Amino acid sequence: MKKGISPLIAVIMLIAFTMIIAAILAVWAQHYAETQTSKMQMCLESGLYIHTCKWIAGASPNGSLKTIVKNTGDHDLTFNIILEYENETRHPNIVYPVGSSTNPTIYNISVNEYKTITLQDIGDDLEEVTIRSILCGDYGIYDTLGKNYITGLTG
Repeated sequence: MKKGISPLIAVIMLIAFTMIIAAILAVWAQHYAETQTSKMQMCLESGLYIHTCKWIAGASPNGSLKTIVKNTGDHDLTFNIILEYENETRHPNIVYPVGSSTNPTIYNISVNEYKTITLQDIGDDLEEVTIRSILCGDYGIYDTLGKNYITGLTG
C-alpha cells in the first residue's frame, strides 16, 4: 500500500499557494499603479515649447539650426530633438533624433528655463523640428514646428 498526503492536506496546500501568489501580485500591482499615477501627475504638470527656431545658411546646402526651447511646466525635464527631412535621397532615414538613432543627444532643462541649442550641418530641406520629453513624450509633452515656422527656410 502506497502512502501520500491526504486530499484534505493537498487542498489546503493548494489554497495556501494560491493565496501567496495572489498577495505577491497584489503588492506588485499596487506599486505599479502608484508609479504610473505619480508619473502621469508629473507629466500633467509639465510642458515644453519651441520659442524660436532659426535656420542659418552655411556651406550650401547645409547650415546651422538655432533652437530656443522653454520649459513651461512645474518640473525639470529631459528631452531630445527629432529632425524630419523632405529629401529622402539626401537623408535616407527621413526622421531621426539628433545624435544617432541608437544614442540620441539628451538635453536637460529646468523649470522656466530657456535653453538655446545650436545644431550644425543641418540640411536646407529640413521639413520639421520636434522636441520630445524623454519621460513624458507619451503623454503629449512635445512641441513641433513645421518648415513654414522655421525662420530662414523657404516654404
